[in-house]
Parts: sequence; C-alpha cells; structure tokens
Amino acid sequence: MPEPANAAPSNSIHLDLNMESVRLLYRSIPLSLLTNFSLALLVCWSLWDQLNHSLLLYWLAAMSAICLIRGMSFRRFNRHPLTIESANRWKYRFIFYCILSGVLWGTSIWIFGPYADIRIPLLITFSMAGMTAGASTTLGPVPQAYATYAMSTGVPLVGWYFSQGSEFEFDIGMMICIYIVFLLANGYSTRAGVVSSIKLSNSLIDSKDQAESAHQAKSDFLSSMSHELRTPLTAIIGFGQLLDVSDINDANREKVTYMIKAGEHLAGMIDNILDVTRIEAGGYEISKEPVLVSQILTDAWALMLPMASEGGVTLANPIAEDIGTYVNTDRQLLQQILINLISNAIKYNNTDGQISLIYSIDQTCTIRISIKDTGPGIAPEFIDRIFKPFDRLGADRSNIVGSGIGLTLSKSLAEILGGELGVVSQLGQGSTFWVELPVGEISAVTDIPTKLQIDKGVADEGPQAGSTRIVYIEDNPTALILVREILKTRPNTELFEAALGEQGYELILKQ
Repeated sequence: MPEPANAAPSNSIHLDLNMESVRLLYRSIPLSLLTNFSLALLVCWSLWDQLNHSLLLYWLAAMSAICLIRGMSFRRFNRHPLTIESANRWKYRFIFYCILSGVLWGTSIWIFGPYADIRIPLLITFSMAGMTAGASTTLGPVPQAYATYAMSTGVPLVGWYFSQGSEFEFDIGMMICIYIVFLLANGYSTRAGVVSSIKLSNSLIDSKDQAESAHQAKSDFLSSMSHELRTPLTAIIGFGQLLDVSDINDANREKVTYMIKAGEHLAGMIDNILDVTRIEAGGYEISKEPVLVSQILTDAWALMLPMASEGGVTLANPIAEDIGTYVNTDRQLLQQILINLISNAIKYNNTDGQISLIYSIDQTCTIRISIKDTGPGIAPEFIDRIFKPFDRLGADRSNIVGSGIGLTLSKSLAEILGGELGVVSQLGQGSTFWVELPVGEISAVTDIPTKLQIDKGVADEGPQAGSTRIVYIEDNPTALILVREILKTRPNTELFEAALGEQGYELILKQ
C-alpha cells in the first residue's frame, strides 16, 4: 500500500519522508548498475565453456537492456525537480525496474542450472545473496522496493532448490528463506533509522527557526524601543540645553547640567544598542576611503576633549602630524571605535591621568593604533570578560557611568573592518587597547586634510531678517515645539511646519 505524501508544502524546508526515501533510492542506482553488470559478466564468463553462447549472450543482452533503462531513468530523475506530487510516480517506476532486474537474476538459475555442474548454481546463489544483502541498505528506506526485489530474486531461486528433490538442495532452499527473512527485517531496521534521522533533521530545523524567530523578535524589540525612546529623549536634552542658555540661577543651572548629562548618557546607550542590533542583523555597509591616521586621531581626541578636561585627563604625547600614513577603511566606523576606546581610557583613568595615542605600521602592511592610559589596569583573570556585553567588572557599583557594551561593539566593528581589537594590561600600570587594521590599497590622495570650522557668529539682523526659510516635517508635537523654541533665537528664520512628507513637499513647491 503506497505511503501518503507529507502534507507539507513543496517549498517547505522540512524534509519529507517519502521524498527523501525516493532520493535515497535513486542515489543507489549508479552503484547498483555497476554491481549488476559486473556480476552478469562474471556469470557469463564462468559459463562460457559450459553453455550455449547464444543463450548466455541473450541473457546478458537482457541484463544490459535493464541496466540501460535504469540508467536513463536515473538521468531523467536528476533533470526533473522532485516534488511531493511526483515522488510516488518515481518510486513505483523504480520498483518496477527492480522487479525486472530481480526476476532476471532469480530465473537465471532455472536457465543455467540444468546445463552446468553444482558449482554454477552455487555461484549464482552467492552472487544473488550478495546483491540482496547490499540492497537491504540502499533499498531499505522504501520497504516496498526492497521486498519486491528480494522476493522476485529469492522466490525463483528457492523454488529451483526445492524442485531438485534432494535433501541437500532442500536445506539450501530453507537457508535462503531464512536469509531473505533476515534481510527483510534488516531493511525495515534501515528504514527506521532513516525515519529517525529525518525526524531529527526536522526537529533541528524547527529549533533553528525558533531561535532565529526569537533573535529577530529581540532585535525588532530593541530597534523599536530604541526608536521610541530616542524621540522623547531628544526633547528632554533639547529643552535642557535651552534652559542652560537661558537666564536661570546657578543652582538651577547645575540641575539642568545633570539632566543634560544623564540624557546624553542614555542617548549614547540607545545608540550602542542600535549599533549592536545592526551588527547582529548584518546591516552595516562599509564605505572605504583613504583615511589619514593622524587626522582621525586628532579629530577623535578633539571630540573627547571636553570629557577629558572634566576628568583632568591630558594627552601625554602630541599626535604625530604626517601626511603619509593612510589606511583604506571606513572613516565613520573607525572613528566610532577610537571614540569608544578614548572614552573608556578617560573614564577608567586615575585623577590627573594621561592618555597616549600611538600608531605604527609593521612589515605585513598592518597598522596598529594604540590608546594607552595610566589607570589602575585590569587583572589577568578579567581580560576575557571585558569584551562580553554588559559585563563592567564591578564598575556598575562605582560612580563611573557606562553601558558595558562599548568594547563589545568596538570589537565587532573592528572585525567588520577586517581587523582585530585587543588589550594589554597590568595592575597598577594602566591598560593599552589597540586596534589593528589592514592598510589596504591606497589610491592617490590629492586632498589636504582640513579641520572643520564651526560658525559661531550671531544671526544676521536688519534687512536680512526672515530671509531663511525652513520646512520642518515632524509628526511628534513635542519635537515640533522644541524646534520652534530653538528657532526663536534666530529671528531671521521662518519656520514652515508639516506633519507628513507630502505636505512638506507641497510647502517647498509653494515657497
């Protein structure tokens, strides 16, 4: 009775038992054809001097024709994609050819036995026994295929031995029957192993899908929550900065400063979480360009200088100014790595500590940028933990603020850039964090690096008032109020508000 096809859709990644069994059947065809044809040649060669040559050649031609037909069927099977609907058709086609091959082998003893001595029936018997035993593993996954092959081969063979009338041949026939029963049981055991393997594979696929779904749900949650937190947080920091520049007393200004710092710290944590989520989702696209190492170190230190000044940390050595040391990498990602490392070197440094920014290129065209501090250092047993997310080595019980994912993020970014990030530290002697990057092929650089000049001038007044027009598209009322308040300090600016992109586009066309 045919097995019902699995109800799973044909494009399912789960393994269908019936389809996998059919694939196993057809994978066995090349070896089966080689074995059948080789044994057929051996039998003909052994009987060549004892039997009529025409009889042998006819039998060999029939065996060759069956092998050829099975070979063509194997070729067609490989050319057509197997589906749930076609699996049974291919299976029964295979079983039909197995019956033809089995009958031809089974009846060979009736054809050749009467004309040869007792050694030839034994040769044929041992040949068929070996093929039937080998087929128990290749045809075992489909019991119908193996049972029909074993029976079509074994029944004529057993019948011939029983028909000889001697006790010796009868005993051989009984032994063959027991042997066939044993092989059938072994075939069913093979199928049980295949079923167990397919179930295990499907279970692993389900577990993988569940893990990926949970991971994706976590990433979506973090991304969504980070976005939802960023909008009100921007308003908190923005209004705090407006209060900071307004006319308030010193006591309130100090409170506002604390509020801004806390908001900026929280904003940094949210940015780090978003970056980690992007890395896990493979969302980083690298844009490589020649980066002057001394310039990017100078820029990174300039960005961190207010934080360093507040902590009393100074730069121990001047950054070497040169125009020849470039690295072909993503400027933004490298700067993010350096800022994270310099920030840690400032936060975990001693009072009135120092930082050294050093870089060098070795013979393998690899550049190493090192950030060395004069802090307390890291114990050897803690080195492996510092790159684990949210593990701050007890610093969360101190007054040092941090999220515990800066180093994890920096290490991942370094690997994205094709480099490596590491640390060397000794207790009482500070720590040196380094990032190594391949220099890469540097194209001709014609631009001279210049520092960004920030315009700190006051707004134009008089006849130019109202000459600047800004279209601001925002659906968050709080953010819109913040922008209004900021632009009130620019009397020459006219604000146009829109809640949707289409409305903003229409305003641009009108104005």
